[in-house]
Amino acid sequence: MNNRVISLTILTLLLLSAVEVFSARATPANSIYLKPDTLSYDTSQQGIGFKFNISAWMNLNTPCFAWQVKLFFNATWLKCNKVGYLGAGDVDSTKSEYFAGHATTPLTPSINNVAGTILHGETLSGADTAPAADKRLMWAELEITSKPGEGINFASLLNINNADTYALDPDLGTIDITAYNCSVTYVGVAGPEPPKPYLAVSPSTNIIFGPLPPSAIGQEFDLQIYVKELDAAWNCRNASFTLNYSCSTPPPNQLLNLTSYTVDPLWTSNTIVNSTAGIINVTVKNPSTTPSGNVSLIKIRFRITNQTDYPDNDEAPLILSNVILWGSSKQIPTTPPTNGKVIVKGFQNKVPGDVDGDGKVNYMDVIVIMRSFGSYKGSPSHRRWDERADVFPDGKINLRDLAIVLRNVNLNV
Repeated sequence: MNNRVISLTILTLLLLSAVEVFSARATPANSIYLKPDTLSYDTSQQGIGFKFNISAWMNLNTPCFAWQVKLFFNATWLKCNKVGYLGAGDVDSTKSEYFAGHATTPLTPSINNVAGTILHGETLSGADTAPAADKRLMWAELEITSKPGEGINFASLLNINNADTYALDPDLGTIDITAYNCSVTYVGVAGPEPPKPYLAVSPSTNIIFGPLPPSAIGQEFDLQIYVKELDAAWNCRNASFTLNYSCSTPPPNQLLNLTSYTVDPLWTSNTIVNSTAGIINVTVKNPSTTPSGNVSLIKIRFRITNQTDYPDNDEAPLILSNVILWGSSKQIPTTPPTNGKVIVKGFQNKVPGDVDGDGKVNYMDVIVIMRSFGSYKGSPSHRRWDERADVFPDGKINLRDLAIVLRNVNLNV
């Protein structure tokens, strides 16, 4: 019996001791404070898009009628998604735990992700008051929007220590409080290297003009340059490259004339040099958000300036070189770029479908097509190959050629 009493006494003393340790760690009275008070993340565990919650509490030794919290955060790498009242048990609620059981006038929280601020508050009405307590007020969801490079740390003080954070007593006097902030760090650590991106022109298939009317001269087309498969973990800050669009054996004039360009608005600064015919050097910098996926760099507009006569063709390769991408702390490795080509086929200045060259399109032309239908040009060519029947000059006699003839039957020069 005595042993049982002694055991219960020891257990009681231990419990009281635990309560005293917990109380000693409590935030002092007359304060508004954030939980947790410190947060630490690193790039090996948390990436862009990671979300976390913080809560604001109030501990008063005097009655309260209203409260307001203004929180500042670093908007260069954080944004706020949602804010709400926090009820007992850390649940989203229509009113704070502090004012639970009272009639309140709820407010709509204000979020400014440009300035990096959150503003929220709550008030009672009439002669009502909330007694002294240490309870929950509000919660906010924050999200990581940018990632530090290896060896770089991001930091943000979630700061509520300002004139717009306060509590009012029943006489609408300001209660003398102390505000306690929360510090957040985000550490860039070495991790698995993301996949390598590459530059590409679009369209990357051959861009073909001619041979049929109208003339290709004066026609324009747009060429888009992308960084493809760019992982956000690279935290790309600038990109530069050279585009060569000069013919290796040009006609009397350059085949392509660069008429205009438009840098994608993602990039807030750029340097474009087009002083040498057939070459443009592009540098884009300082993206407004962390780029990822297939990222547009620039759109370039070209005009066709020359076209030979059929059956000759002219070509202008679209070749990317000197590709350099930089992250926040080091150069980003890339794989070979995807290039393109412009082909201007010689102008075929005759009635489309006039296979036999007699100045009119009739069923004699259809006969020439049918005799060589299914044949192809090659080394050697098909035994029934007839160059005249290749009306759509792709080296094959097929339905395209027949359709052009039949579409233009009874046309004369």
